[in-house]
Amino acid sequence: MRYFWASIAAVAIIALGSLFVWRTRVAFERIAREQLAAKGQAVPADSPASFGDIGLEMPSSQIAMVSFADFLISFRYLLIVLVVLICFGLAAFSGRARRPLSQSSQHRSTENVEAKSAGNAAGS
Repeated sequence: MRYFWASIAAVAIIALGSLFVWRTRVAFERIAREQLAAKGQAVPADSPASFGDIGLEMPSSQIAMVSFADFLISFRYLLIVLVVLICFGLAAFSGRARRPLSQSSQHRSTENVEAKSAGNAAGS
């Protein structure tokens, strides 16, 4: 069951990353078109790459978002594999890291009984 949730988490993270890239690109293109129209310059073709060096004033937060979106696009295949490996690795680790409470309490009570019987046998 934990691998099911790991796959759901991986798909959700990848989908959210894709949504972030799409929304960032749309917002950037809108801002660029508005600024170019206000300056009276010709608006480049639909390709976002054509917005490269046209001298736009952008807030630093928008520049950071666009840079991060470009990073996600540039390394998308590596990041997809990395997200899947991390999610499934955490799922595998979480299964080994903890033992159900009923097993651990039974294990402790068995150890206590064995220790008491060994102590009684040594005292006799």
